[in-house]
Amino acid sequence: MTEKTCTKPTCQKTKPLEEFPKNPLMRDGRGSWCKECNAEYQREWRKRNPEKVEKYRRNWEDQNRAHRNEYQRKQYRKRKNGGEE
Repeated sequence: MTEKTCTKPTCQKTKPLEEFPKNPLMRDGRGSWCKECNAEYQREWRKRNPEKVEKYRRNWEDQNRAHRNEYQRKQYRKRKNGGEE
């Protein structure tokens, strides 16, 4: 099987398997909606749920503060040195 049909009602297009996200729970190892439809759905969901997005972001930042700080330090040094670390 090299192609699959997107099951989102507004799409229903047959596309190559590479255009479907990996999903080990599915029989063929790929999701039922194509990547394009998934991305569109995620954008719309984030627009409808800004409070949930913000809560998730703050929670992630709290749990990954050290990682985030180190990343920001690296970016600062990179900009300060003209793109080199």
